[in-house]
Amino acid sequence: TFSYSISGGSTGSLAPTLTYVSNGVPLTATLNATAVTYNLDKGSAWSVSQILGGSTVTGRWETDQVTTGVATTAQTVAFVYYHQFLVSFSFSVSGGGVAYSAPSVTYLSFGSSQTVGGPTAQSPLGSVWADAGSRYNYTNPLPGSSSDERWNSAGAAGTVDAPGTITTAYYNQYLLTVDASFVGSGIFPSVELRSTSAGSPFLGTVIQGTNSFWLDSDSSYSLPQTISLSEGERWATNGTTTGTVAGPLSIALDYQYEYYVSIGANNPDGGTISEPSGWYLHGTSVQ
Repeated sequence: TFSYSISGGSTGSLAPTLTYVSNGVPLTATLNATAVTYNLDKGSAWSVSQILGGSTVTGRWETDQVTTGVATTAQTVAFVYYHQFLVSFSFSVSGGGVAYSAPSVTYLSFGSSQTVGGPTAQSPLGSVWADAGSRYNYTNPLPGSSSDERWNSAGAAGTVDAPGTITTAYYNQYLLTVDASFVGSGIFPSVELRSTSAGSPFLGTVIQGTNSFWLDSDSSYSLPQTISLSEGERWATNGTTTGTVAGPLSIALDYQYEYYVSIGANNPDGGTISEPSGWYLHGTSVQ
């Protein structure tokens, strides 16, 4: 009894062909999805298509089961054919660095997990037959990454949906730590950090305490020097709020709550105002 099924989509494929001998006569039959019984001469050889018609050099339907045999006893064989694409896994690195090594890629072939690449490999990592519609996963971050430097990808996993080259882009990144404190009010603002991460614009939120962000090597970063609230009130820091990510970096920013004080005089006898108009820290005595 023979039957077959297809995993990953059957459009474009042809049914497998069974070749066998019955009553001394060589015969062929097209297999069906439903089981059909065939009478084979005892001791005669039989074979079934290993690769289905409709396959090409970049897309195929193949089974990894044994497709030949000898009729010695009654048996039931259900063949499973997998729709597969020929893909080449590759990777690229932006931002420099030398401490990393190549990734491994896990993928499915005939329904089983396989691995290509590894630390000593070069790009491209290799061409393989991967199951259509299955998932692949690159090592992420790359081997050699540390707690404050890494080579990371935002697209290290995906689906094999066509033949061709699959390239994952890695970016050399450093850890930026921002220790933020807010003095003068119990209502803390959210501070926006602007930079680049994984090759795309990045917007992070800094809150009270320690904040960590992975930013692309050689990218610029900026935080606000002042944060305006209602008219005449703001948060302000004298710390460094802009720079370039040239390595692991730690920044301490102390934001102070300030009021704008407008000072004037209306004294016919004249006189001097000791303090000019301007921004003053919360709790400052102005005379």
